[in-house]
Amino acid sequence: MKEKIPLSGIVVPLLYSFSAIACLFFSNEIYVSTFNVIPVFDYDYNIISMAIWTFTYAVLLRSLYKKSQKIYLELIPVFALVEFLHFLMCIYIFYIFQTQSIIVTGIIHLGLLYLFLYERKLFKR
Repeated sequence: MKEKIPLSGIVVPLLYSFSAIACLFFSNEIYVSTFNVIPVFDYDYNIISMAIWTFTYAVLLRSLYKKSQKIYLELIPVFALVEFLHFLMCIYIFYIFQTQSIIVTGIIHLGLLYLFLYERKLFKR
């Protein structure tokens, strides 16, 4: 029988890496679509800094998964808490700006939260 592996160790870093690349290359468009204003500068440095944080988080998750799956499985509740906080932040930002892209991001974070909670239940010892 095949041994179970946590799918979140592959999927979550991949999604966060794609998100970081999109934030780096399309920071101006993201700023315009989120805040409904015309930016003063060519690049929005807050979105670029979020992209750097997102890429760092993806590398941290993937390297932790590759080094020790046991420690990764023990830290799944922490990763679930991070996704829950991201989801709450998306709801708060949607309440203020009411743009469609923020609610889609919130749904993605809710799905990742569900993935982490499912894996916590699946790999509980």
